[in-house]
Amino acid sequence: MRSNNRDARWVTPPEALWRIYGFELSKNSPPMLQLQLHLPNMHIVSFRKDQDIEQVVNREGVEKSMLTEYFEANMLHEETRPILYRDFPEWYTWQTSQQNKYWRRRERDTGVQVGRNVAAHPAEREHYYLLIHLRHVTGATSYEDLRTVNGEILPTFREAGERRGLVEGDNTLDESLAESTLYDMPSSLRRLFATILVFCEPSDVRGLWEKHLEALSEDYRRNNPSKVAVEQMVLIDIRNMLQSMGKEIESFPLPDINEDYYTANGVQGSSSRNPPSSSTLRTQTYQTHLIRIRGMRTMKLYLLLMVMWVVCSS
Repeated sequence: MRSNNRDARWVTPPEALWRIYGFELSKNSPPMLQLQLHLPNMHIVSFRKDQDIEQVVNREGVEKSMLTEYFEANMLHEETRPILYRDFPEWYTWQTSQQNKYWRRRERDTGVQVGRNVAAHPAEREHYYLLIHLRHVTGATSYEDLRTVNGEILPTFREAGERRGLVEGDNTLDESLAESTLYDMPSSLRRLFATILVFCEPSDVRGLWEKHLEALSEDYRRNNPSKVAVEQMVLIDIRNMLQSMGKEIESFPLPDINEDYYTANGVQGSSSRNPPSSSTLRTQTYQTHLIRIRGMRTMKLYLLLMVMWVVCSS
């Protein structure tokens, strides 16, 4: 039976106009390079599905990665040692082939390439503390060198970070929350805060809470002018997240929860003594999402009409 399907690509009218007028569809400036981050012998190795695993493991150069070759470059070249791992792509280019992988010195200035470390969550423990070291320590020639402080090789990156003052107190946790504030939604920040409470054992929980409360409550503050009510909404949200991780909020030095501020979907509701049913919550959530979707469609249509008007009038 002959198929009537056609191998083709649909181009929408706005994209067609954009291409006709020669406007740029996308741009990446400056170019970025994602830097690998991994613990010893835990880097990603790519292979085809029909390849034998034993051959892949024994393949020449399989043990090399961006990070291990960064260590190797520091060992061989003195001029690389003042450069942080994230700044390495500005001076060196990453070269890969079937036989070899290495960093090569840039021969000419072709524009700055920005390096970006793979993100690590505080709950990942050693993986996260390795990232902290690479952000602050230069000239490392191995993992052991990163863990060496005053001539003593420490067993973990966390202990080495404490000796260096990189994780003294809750500095790294504060830095993680502050960094996540730049690109995460408030709900994601609250989950990160709950995860920090459970897995990272911060020494000053109340200090972290007071410093980041504004970012944690940004979505609730839009519709509620009461600071007390907003704080209670955030606390109840975090309590639910902690309970999903097997913890109770009462075990942490946070403000007390007033059950009169029980909320559903960010709207002040009835007391937790008579919480809304699950079916009611599902209905409210569906209606809220439907309103948001309709609003987004209306805005997209409006923007599309504006673009077409500008193009046609030019």
